[in-house]
Amino acid sequence: MKKSRSLSIILVIILITTILATIAMADVPTNAIQVYVNSKQITFPDAQPFIDNNNRCQVPIRFIAESLGYKVEWNQEKR
Repeated sequence: MKKSRSLSIILVIILITTILATIAMADVPTNAIQVYVNSKQITFPDAQPFIDNNNRCQVPIRFIAESLGYKVEWNQEKR
C-alpha cells in the first residue's frame, strides 16, 4: 500500500512537471530570427525581427546601425 502511494505521488509530480515545462516552452518562439553583425549577435530590446505576410524579413534598423557605429536619433519635429 505504501509503495503504491509513493509511486502515485512520483507520477503526479512527473505529470505536473511535464505540464509546467510544456507551458513554459509555449512562450518561446520556435522560429525567432537571429541577426549577426561581424559575428556578434544583435539583441532587440523592444521590437523583434519578423517575417511579414509577403514573406519578407522586417528588422528594426536602429540596433544594427548602432552596432556598425552609427548614431541614431529621433527628430520629433520632422518625425
